[in-house]
Amino acid sequence: MRDILKQLEMALKEMQAEESAVKQAAEKQLALAKEMAAEIDQKSLQADVKLSQAQVLHAEASRKLTESEHRLHEIEAREDALRRERHSIFAEYVLRSIPVSLFCPHNFISISS
Repeated sequence: MRDILKQLEMALKEMQAEESAVKQAAEKQLALAKEMAAEIDQKSLQADVKLSQAQVLHAEASRKLTESEHRLHEIEAREDALRRERHSIFAEYVLRSIPVSLFCPHNFISISS
């Protein structure tokens, strides 16, 4: 019976040693998992900051694009107005440089004669 008792005590000690080893391994894995979770949280916060910065940059780029398009339309409108004015001035110049005598009806040549 003493042998059985000794075997039981040895088995119990082995089980306790295994339990202790398993517990230590589990604690290490838990610590590692917590560390990884903290890193993930930190990276997530960094990603959120970068996303916010990107949204700010996108909003600024959109605003500048809108301003540029508005300026472009203003410039195009001014170009059109200047083009019309130039044509008008040129037409007036041409009309002023034609002698008045050319407008007299008796100076027109009749093709039918």
